[in-house]
Amino acid sequence: MARIAGITYKKDESGKKRYVTIDLEKWGEQVQDLLDLIEAEKRRAEPKVSWNKVKTEMHKQHGL
Repeated sequence: MARIAGITYKKDESGKKRYVTIDLEKWGEQVQDLLDLIEAEKRRAEPKVSWNKVKTEMHKQHGL
């Protein structure tokens, strides 16, 4: 695997690459994008709510 500035791989006791250290000043925006993708994937199976229903509920709750 090619070396990337600002990213360091750490190995576990058996020598297998298992952890990563990321310079957030250099890669913070990309890391946030990755975390957003992971969160979206976790929520994929959750029930969907239409935008019209969200707007209606906000009007009821907040008088918007």
